[in-house]
Amino acid sequence: SIAEAIGQDGQVLQAGDTKLTFFLAPGHNPDGLFTLIEPAGILLAGDYLSNVEFPFVYHSFRAYEQTLDKAEALIRSGRVRLLVPGHGDPAARPSEMLRRLADSRAYLREARATVQEGKPFPEEALWQRYAFRRNQASYHRANLELLRLEVENERP
Repeated sequence: SIAEAIGQDGQVLQAGDTKLTFFLAPGHNPDGLFTLIEPAGILLAGDYLSNVEFPFVYHSFRAYEQTLDKAEALIRSGRVRLLVPGHGDPAARPSEMLRRLADSRAYLREARATVQEGKPFPEEALWQRYAFRRNQASYHRANLELLRLEVENERP
């Protein structure tokens, strides 16, 4: 697994003038990874920050939120000139990268409000934002179920 090969943030692989810096990115799955390619400034974001999908959380909501914090720090550092998600379109403008970050956080917040406070999830807004309802609805339901289990396990 990635966690065995890349044990901590900031590990580097240098090939000539190209430097790959790795960052652990759990949440979507336990062994997610960001790769920053420099000097080009390309961030390979894996299953994060898509413009066509809300967050699919298979591992941990808490870890996903922490990974988004890490992504924000990288984007705001000025080192990222092109964000390449595993699904969807690349983003070259920092404002677009930050919008995707905000969209992901908003989805996670709404999910928490649904599970922890019993608020209805704003499904119509979700499906206006993400066009593939038929393909993604089951992932949304699975996200809410995983979060319910996480919240139950956090209770004393």
